[in-house]
Amino acid sequence: MHLYLIRHGQSTNNHLLATTGAEDGRSSDPELTETGQLQAERLAEYLCAWKDSPDIFYHPLTHLYCSPMIRAVGTGLPTARCLGLTLTAWKDLHEGGGLFLYNEETNEWLGQSGPDREAMAARFPDLVWPPEMGDGPWWNRSAEALEERVPRARRVLAELLRRHPAEGEDGVAFFTHAAFSNYFISALMGFEEKRAQAWFSLNNTGITVIELRPEREPFIACQNRLAHLPAELITG
Repeated sequence: MHLYLIRHGQSTNNHLLATTGAEDGRSSDPELTETGQLQAERLAEYLCAWKDSPDIFYHPLTHLYCSPMIRAVGTGLPTARCLGLTLTAWKDLHEGGGLFLYNEETNEWLGQSGPDREAMAARFPDLVWPPEMGDGPWWNRSAEALEERVPRARRVLAELLRRHPAEGEDGVAFFTHAAFSNYFISALMGFEEKRAQAWFSLNNTGITVIELRPEREPFIACQNRLAHLPAELITG
């Protein structure tokens, strides 16, 4: 089985941090910027073109999943439409911390309520919202602690292999986040610690391809591949 870890396109929070160096004014669930939308479109064109021009990294995509955060959904849908595949929300692919805002005065991360099934269906009618996500807000709790993140990634890995066994030929894409991708890689490497033990750079819409094989070590075919983007569209 082949897994594609794909970071979302540039969000308004990414742009805010890049231009101001601060998080004052950040959103708990930011939109894609115009650049982020262009990145998502270039990504879709690239992944679709792989069908006709395979290279050493290529494996046909058969299943697409995304974090329920707006920026990840918006990144995955152009690829889903181009490939004629469905995009399914998967709650545990969310970014570290979940939906939260930071209170500088109290030094606290304050959890925020997320959109519910009805709101997401109205905004993204092509998105599959699975029954296990429920009808209410997909996030309605305190901010996720650091110690919860790698264990969450381990749950995702176990469920991924249940749905798509390593000995199979499925090509699975996760439209997710930079931090979650790092937690997932830590889980994949079998680290027992509750925090990521290494940190890999992942630009907006960067592609990491991992081959999961039965009874063998994971093979990382590429990490943070950006061949689909011209230099002017590469953002952190």
